[in-house]
Amino acid sequence: MKRKFLCCLLAALLILSAVSCGAAPAETAEELTKETATENAEIGTAIAYGLVPETLQVSYSSQITYGEFCALLDNLVVLYDATYMKDWLAVSSAYHDANDLMSRMEGAIVLFYLAECTGLDEIGYTYNIPLEDLISDEVNFYANVTFDYPLLPDIHEIYYNETIAESENYSWLCENDYADNAKRFVERYSYVNGLAYFDYDENYDLHFGDAFTREAATCAVKRLYETSWYAHYVPADTLTSTISGDTIALAESMPTVSTSKLPNWKGYTLPDLDSNDYGAG
Repeated sequence: MKRKFLCCLLAALLILSAVSCGAAPAETAEELTKETATENAEIGTAIAYGLVPETLQVSYSSQITYGEFCALLDNLVVLYDATYMKDWLAVSSAYHDANDLMSRMEGAIVLFYLAECTGLDEIGYTYNIPLEDLISDEVNFYANVTFDYPLLPDIHEIYYNETIAESENYSWLCENDYADNAKRFVERYSYVNGLAYFDYDENYDLHFGDAFTREAATCAVKRLYETSWYAHYVPADTLTSTISGDTIALAESMPTVSTSKLPNWKGYTLPDLDSNDYGAG
């Protein structure tokens, strides 16, 4: 009887052990998912902004679909200026809900389409990194890029933007097609963190022919959204001052400025806002 009891007890322990072993991988997977979501600080920031749908807050190394990327871009439009949503939905109607997987070149083109219909293509066109001029002759800038994208039939049409066309040094952009301008667009850098919309490697290669991942897509959308903060001109007389009244009152005791005695000013110089340049301060 005692031997039978010990056998039963041992069997129960083995069952419990097996159950525990079976549960461990699921728990580990959950922990890894959380780590994946936070190991890139930009991903966490994008989530905090409200750019990333909950369904896309996992598996960041997975190749993104057109529909998933458009979900990110939908949120950008809502946060930036929802009045552009109608135009964006019209522009993206052919691929907005498609399950086709995207390459990085396709991602660049769709991001540029979104920028054009929201006016964000005008922001920062003078602040780009000409990677094709820096890349060595041994590296193919367009390796594995086919430009055969059935969902994007307009990529070889000539792009035109009146503001850029009338600019002094960049009117030539309006002589090139959408594919070329999309490539140049993702070489522009964010006004907030100074990174290009698309990351490039040590050889200045953007790897346009590679899979477009959820992580890369999220970072690109987040960087463009941050740049969009500087897209609207706000008259100074409409701003609400955050300087206290006591601080403003100190102006009365400030020394008189003269050519012989200038104050030591410290700050950031903005470009001429009447020109075609844009700056952020």
